[in-house]
Amino acid sequence: MTSQPEKSLQPRSLIAYGFLALPIAFAGFPLYILAPDFYAVHYNISLTSLAGILLFLRLCDAVQDPLFGYLADRYRTQTRSIVISAGLILSVAFLSVFNPISEPLIWFACTMFLAMSCYSLLSILLGSSGALWSSDPAHQTFIASIRESFGLIGLIIAVTLPSVFNAFTDVQSAYLGLWIILTVFLTGGILSFYRWHKKNIVVTSQQSYSLKDLLTGLRQASKKFLWVYAISMFASSIPAVLVIFYVRDLLDAEAYLGLFLLLYFVSGAVFMSLWRRLALKYGKYQIWCASMLLAIISFIGAFFLGTGDILFYAIVCILSGAALGADLMIPPALLGEDMHNKGQTDHMAAHYALLAFFTKGALAFASIFALPAIEYFGFVPDYENSADALFSLSVTYALIPCVLKALSAFLLYKNFLLSSVTLRGNL
Repeated sequence: MTSQPEKSLQPRSLIAYGFLALPIAFAGFPLYILAPDFYAVHYNISLTSLAGILLFLRLCDAVQDPLFGYLADRYRTQTRSIVISAGLILSVAFLSVFNPISEPLIWFACTMFLAMSCYSLLSILLGSSGALWSSDPAHQTFIASIRESFGLIGLIIAVTLPSVFNAFTDVQSAYLGLWIILTVFLTGGILSFYRWHKKNIVVTSQQSYSLKDLLTGLRQASKKFLWVYAISMFASSIPAVLVIFYVRDLLDAEAYLGLFLLLYFVSGAVFMSLWRRLALKYGKYQIWCASMLLAIISFIGAFFLGTGDILFYAIVCILSGAALGADLMIPPALLGEDMHNKGQTDHMAAHYALLAFFTKGALAFASIFALPAIEYFGFVPDYENSADALFSLSVTYALIPCVLKALSAFLLYKNFLLSSVTLRGNL
């Protein structure tokens, strides 16, 4: 069992806990967004081949994430040691991804598998540890908001630095610079987490439940909640997969890619505190649904843009980024609250692993759907594409995600608002 001191959350402790989210998110952007484009442009690997590799890696996650969650719960007394080991391996794997020394496609698959596995494990441990910190519903929301705010700061740094590095050095040196900064952040985050965890999370006995107990606990998770979350994540993942192609090949604004991403993530960080206050005042489900509607209304504008529409796309990034905070903060806060209410804190990491599985599964399906789709209609990265090919990119990047997000909002309204489900801690 795990106990936690029930006291007010001190700013110093919140920072010590949340800081590890910064290097985790920092690593995620180059791995998930830049690496496929890096191999497509510099090693002429087809988008379909890359999509197939990414799908295979996600299928591995289908086995890994629940297993990671089970092991994290089972060996909770070793959390700090596991975090240190995973952080070290992530640093080595990140450097390896962007420095292939054998057949590029095989190297991409192997190093990405190693890096993504450590990324997953660290994310699960950080999220579940925060949920164990306090059983107070308001605390759960605050802890999640701090963690995701640090994550957004990590993303902001990650999307800014490549443009800065590329302006002064070659591509390989730029990725070496990213690795050095990642390693520094990881070292600081791990040390900070170590001290926080030792002070605030007290494991009074070793976890001893079986895999059968784990599967029983996961079956009790709300199917309706998971469907809403999965569809919402799928809608958000398609633009993440295609954003480089959209900005470079449709808007003809590659030089502004870093700025667009910066506006998006800064907006998400700025509005995080507002979403937290609104969720506590009006209810988490209502505010989550409202954020989805804002995302749809703002992002649909990207469908109507074309070459040179830089200012309009910047506005789209700011408005859709404002909705990001609620998507990041509310689902894990609801999950942690629900686990405390059900007395299932022994399964906390396993349930956070379930969220991680759906998040990464959404990225996998986005890759296997979006990349072959635009390639089927003749789209070629960093090439003079036809009007039809660019139109297919616009539809896939902007229109389809808005339709999916609308479906997610409808299911959320139908299952959790229209039916008057209890708004606090009842998934």
